[in-house]
Amino acid sequence: MGSDKLGIDPEVAELADNGGQLETNALLPGSPAIDAGSNTGCAASPINNVDERGIARPTDGNGDTVNVCDIGAYELPAALVGTATPTVAGPLSLVVNTLDDIYIGSCRVICSLRDAVGWQLMAAR
Repeated sequence: MGSDKLGIDPEVAELADNGGQLETNALLPGSPAIDAGSNTGCAASPINNVDERGIARPTDGNGDTVNVCDIGAYELPAALVGTATPTVAGPLSLVVNTLDDIYIGSCRVICSLRDAVGWQLMAAR
């Protein structure tokens, strides 16, 4: 993270296969890297509005309805867009469908046990 973020916990998951050719550190909810990048920088070569995994960026990672690039190689999936704490109308049911120990921050397509536990904890707040 940039020099303006020294001494702050980046709140990222362990280096893992989050998709793409290289391992990345997924951003955890509340990470100061979420929506803290530069859209101009993200649009420039070699980034060209995609993260290391090939996911389009920017997205609205903090739920303020403004798409801003995240800092780093990982763009928080748009699936987390909305409230910081999910609103649950009833019991939250998630299906873990990967054995990989990864944190994507979403259970839209791939849902690890780490993702499911994270969503359950946020829903319980």
